Amino acid sequence: MDELGRLVDFKQGLLTNGTLDTGALTTQHQWRLDELGNWREHRGDPADSFLTANLDLVNAYTDWPVPFDDDGDGTPDVLARSYDAVRGVLYHRGEIGGGESTYVHDPFGRLSRVQWDTDGDGTLDVDLEYGYTAGSRLAWRTDHLTGRTVKYVHWSGQIILEI
Repeated sequence: MDELGRLVDFKQGLLTNGTLDTGALTTQHQWRLDELGNWREHRGDPADSFLTANLDLVNAYTDWPVPFDDDGDGTPDVLARSYDAVRGVLYHRGEIGGGESTYVHDPFGRLSRVQWDTDGDGTLDVDLEYGYTAGSRLAWRTDHLTGRTVKYVHWSGQIILEI
C-alpha cells in the first residue's frame, strides 16, 4: 500500500512464523499510479517491465497489454475491453488464450448474462443468465450449458440458501 492506502504491491505465498517467505512466492503483482491515483502500469513479475493500459474518456480500461505471446508473432498480446459509454459497464473482454467474454446488462445496469469462450474456438464454455427480484436482489442463475437453475433465498440482505 502507498501512503494513501492504495494497492501498489501484492504478494502471495507461504507464511513462515507469520512472515511471508519471499523465496516461496506463488503470485506477485506491482502497479504504478497515474496523476489521479488510478492504476496505470502493471507487472506480474519483478523481472518483467511495466505494461501500460489504454484508457477511454471515462477512465475505463479499453485494452491491457499482457506479458504473453499467444499468437506466436514475437510481441505481447493485448486484451481488449469494451464498455457502455453511458452506463460505464463492461460488455466485452478479450481473454488470455484467445477467448472472449460477453457481458449483458438489463436496463437497470444489473448483470443479466455472461458468455465466455475461454480458448477462442467459437464454442461457449460458460453461459450463465441471472434474474433479479423487484428489489434488485439476485433471484436465480441459469447455466444454459447444463440446463441447471439455482434459486436464491435471502434473509436480512444476504443469500442464505441456494435451491
